[in-house]
Amino acid sequence: MPATLLTAEVKYAAGPPRETKYGQRINVLCKLRDGTEFKLWGNPDNERLKAMRTGHKLDVIQDRKGRFKLCDRADSPTQNQAKPATPATAPAVAGDGSQGMSKEAKRAIAGYVEEMANLYKFCWDSARAALDGKAQDEESIRAAASALFISAGRKFGL
Repeated sequence: MPATLLTAEVKYAAGPPRETKYGQRINVLCKLRDGTEFKLWGNPDNERLKAMRTGHKLDVIQDRKGRFKLCDRADSPTQNQAKPATPATAPAVAGDGSQGMSKEAKRAIAGYVEEMANLYKFCWDSARAALDGKAQDEESIRAAASALFISAGRKFGL
């Protein structure tokens, strides 16, 4: 089963952090149109999860293993609009070992890269499924996935 993009609604907003085997975590209970409920988990400092309120609509991706992950779309009500880095706030340039980069900046970059990788994987899976029975060579799938990824990035300002 390829990854699937779905729309969910927040049923219960995040409560106080709880201790789990992964440390302090918060969660938001969400519900799909078909009635399926699931939790989105995160660290207590996750601003996107903390900002979600009952009734908010959000986009999620259900991966091949059935797990749900928050989709990073610019038009999502909880999505903070990315602002271009100014020279004063820009992270250190690659090649300098990122010695001057704060841990927060490194985490933000790592999170963004992971979200973009997940989006590209979703585009790849969608392209492969759409081309089923047609062009199945890796180059055709890569071209279609890249076109979908670029198009999504432009449409949603990613």
